Amino acid sequence: MKVYISGSVINAAMNSKVAARFEKAGCEVFLPQTIVPGKQSHEQFSRRVYETCLREMERSDIGLLMLDCYGRDSSWEAGWYEAKGKPFLGWIESSFRFLQDFMIKGGLDGILTPNTYVQEVLQSDPILDAGSVFVVNSTKALRKVLRQIQLSTS
Repeated sequence: MKVYISGSVINAAMNSKVAARFEKAGCEVFLPQTIVPGKQSHEQFSRRVYETCLREMERSDIGLLMLDCYGRDSSWEAGWYEAKGKPFLGWIESSFRFLQDFMIKGGLDGILTPNTYVQEVLQSDPILDAGSVFVVNSTKALRKVLRQIQLSTS
């Protein structure tokens, strides 16, 4: 399974940590932060960065939005996944700030978290499907959920 991770570059350490979890579960992962020019502001990125991200989104089987820290670029990517009909999941560790973004919530096909408390809180959200919030606190649990998603979208 090919996973495109969408998240703010400012959250690079967490993005990398989550990418490693998916790689350990047998996924091929693309992390946009690995191709952005160091020490350059977003305004200075070349078109190549955009084109590479778009190509990797096309290649991906699923998109994964880092819900603890994302921005406008990630929101655009969320809309792209919705328009393409590709599965788009969220990953959350602790920040509930995304709950104010009803369009993001409505476009998620599932939410993954290593935290049972997060699952409890999200299951009462009126937009989120309570059955699509999964605790994945081990590689085995992550593989199981990814298989479910793969089967439901094939």
